[in-house]
Amino acid sequence: MPGAVLVHHEKLFLAYEVIAEVKVWSIDHSEYYPEGFKYSLFAVREGSVLVGYDNHKPKSHHRHYLGKETVYSFRGIDKLMSDFWNDLQDVLDALSKEEV
Repeated sequence: MPGAVLVHHEKLFLAYEVIAEVKVWSIDHSEYYPEGFKYSLFAVREGSVLVGYDNHKPKSHHRHYLGKETVYSFRGIDKLMSDFWNDLQDVLDALSKEEV
């Protein structure tokens, strides 16, 4: 990614063998990245995506949640982070009750 600068990265090993990894890059504004950010926020368990948010060519902003992919309305990095961690908390709560 020419011109991309990694501005945030964290990888966490959570309960129920869930691994969460968050990456955010500052990138030149373009047709595909009009906000100037590229991001990849994912939580996986045993190789399966539980929760994910990302934007990449040719897709724009989208969300992965328990096997389903939907369009995501991007409203800034803070809201993105909040949405991801809230979704992940919902999944962890369900796992604690063995609902997933």
